[in-house]
Amino acid sequence: ELVGRYLCLFRGDATFGLVHFHPAYDRSVIHPLDKPAYGHLPPTSWLRPILKKGGALEEAESLSNEELLLSNYQRRAPHTAINFLRASQLTAAAGPNSICDLDV
Repeated sequence: ELVGRYLCLFRGDATFGLVHFHPAYDRSVIHPLDKPAYGHLPPTSWLRPILKKGGALEEAESLSNEELLLSNYQRRAPHTAINFLRASQLTAAAGPNSICDLDV
């Protein structure tokens, strides 16, 4: 978290982005719990609205909470790591859709 705060403090977040990895990654213990956290997955409570926005209405309703928590595995790694990405790479990966437009 310290790296992300300093990156924002010195306005490096316009040039670089972070992606956090950890062997026991669990988004439900990362603060803020119900808001985006720089370099982390969206809050677990946002997953159903994200699915709905993407047109996966049936999945949004049918997946259990336990199944939604499996999303943590995409940020689990054998060792703690921070992936530094250029802003252009983040834009290319995210595409034109923003999670900021969600109705949560």
